[in-house]
Amino acid sequence: MMPNLRYRVSIIQCLKDGDQVYFITNNSKDFFEGNELHGDLKKEIKAHSETNDRFGIFNDVKSFFTAIVHPKLEIIDSIKDKFISNTLDGIDTNQLLKQVEDGVENLDIGNLLPDNNDHSSYQIIGHSIELGEIDDVWLLDDSDCYINYFYECTLNVEYFVDKFEAYGNEFTEYAIVDDDWNDHVVLVSISLEVKIAASLIYNTIEKTEVQFEFELSP
Repeated sequence: MMPNLRYRVSIIQCLKDGDQVYFITNNSKDFFEGNELHGDLKKEIKAHSETNDRFGIFNDVKSFFTAIVHPKLEIIDSIKDKFISNTLDGIDTNQLLKQVEDGVENLDIGNLLPDNNDHSSYQIIGHSIELGEIDDVWLLDDSDCYINYFYECTLNVEYFVDKFEAYGNEFTEYAIVDDDWNDHVVLVSISLEVKIAASLIYNTIEKTEVQFEFELSP
């Protein structure tokens, strides 16, 4: 008897797409011949999977979690703890922080500055950055791990504001540094609290950084 067609098609399609497939069933009548997977299904799986590592079968959810999920969660928790404590092999979080500090002037913060009509005219004159919370960690495959986290950042910024707006607003978030820069604008400063979102792809086998990116968090 051929295995249930709907499940068989789903399994084969996932294998064709290159996915890792775990099939959980205790339906020995439709999917097994004795203790072996049904012969026709086994042939199709072999035809569409270059390795048996991409297909696994379990009799119940508990055995699947024990064999597959729990070990991965333990790896993820270990990576997270070591990243926070700066003990993750091959990764120096201080060096990552230095990259963020070196690139902070390239962040587009113009739209965050009150009364800044010219969003491109500003200067970051100082900053304070420290490691924030980890948002998420997950395994991309058997070797690469993705770490998504934040930096807490204070930016000290100087920029120009039209004199009419600077003196016309009763409440302003900025301080006037030079009230006579010219006939039209004043120089002001402000301290901004922002978050920088960072992402790191880490190779757990070679213990190396694969990719590191960061940007201003929305």
